[in-house]
Amino acid sequence: AYISIWNTELLMSIGQIARLIYDRTMLTDFNKSQKLIDDYEISLISYSFQSSVPDGKIGKAIIEGFFVLKNDVFLPTQQKPSDKCLTLVPSTTAFLARSKRIHKFLSLPLIPFQLVDSSFIRTLEKWALINIADRSIIEKKLLSSILSKDELIELIQWLFSEDVADKLYAKRILLIISFNDPCSHCNIKFGTIQYYDALNTPSMLPLPSNTLPRDITAVFSKDQLENQLSLTPLKLIDLVN
Repeated sequence: AYISIWNTELLMSIGQIARLIYDRTMLTDFNKSQKLIDDYEISLISYSFQSSVPDGKIGKAIIEGFFVLKNDVFLPTQQKPSDKCLTLVPSTTAFLARSKRIHKFLSLPLIPFQLVDSSFIRTLEKWALINIADRSIIEKKLLSSILSKDELIELIQWLFSEDVADKLYAKRILLIISFNDPCSHCNIKFGTIQYYDALNTPSMLPLPSNTLPRDITAVFSKDQLENQLSLTPLKLIDLVN
C-alpha cells in the first residue's frame, strides 16, 4: 500500500513538473515575441495526455498532478476576428467554438480553430477549466457588439447553416444585432432593415435607410434575402418616396 501511494505521489510530481515547464513556455518564452498558431500547436502536442497502457491510473495521476496547482492555465486566444496576433489569457476566461464560422464573427477570447480539437484543449474541457461559446453566450455578446460587414455576412451564413438549424433563434439574433455600414459610416440595427435592392440602382443614388446595403445584398441569393432574412424587394416607388 505504501509503495502504491509513493508511486502515485511520484507520478503526480511528474505532472507538476510538466505544469511548471508549460507555464514557463507560455508565460516566458512565448511572451517574448509574437507567436503563430503553428508555434502553439507544436507546443501543445507535448501535453496530449494520452491514456496510459496497460494501467490507466498512471496517466490519471500525471494529469491530476498537472492540474493540482491552483494558478491559471494560460492559453493563446484570438480576441477579435480581425486580430492577427494571439493573446494569452487564463483558460477560465477563454472560450471554445468548434464552428469555423463563429471564429469569423464573434469577438470573444476564442481558442484558435486550429487548436480546438487538440488533446490538451479537450482535457481542459473535461476538467471544466475552459468555457464553451454556446448559443446563449453568443447571443449575449452580439447584443453589445457592432459587427463589420464581413462579420455580419459570416454570422448570417452561420445562423442558417446546419450548425444552428433553429429558425426562431436565427430570427431573434437578427432582431438584436447591429452592424457598421462603411459607406454611410453609420451603425445600423438589422431589425430596422425591411428591403433589399432588387433594382440594381446606380451607386450614386442613395438607398432608403431601411434597405440592406448593396454590397451585403450582393452576397446572398433572392431566396436567402426573402425567405431567410424576410426582406422585401425594393420598388421604384420606394426610391421616389
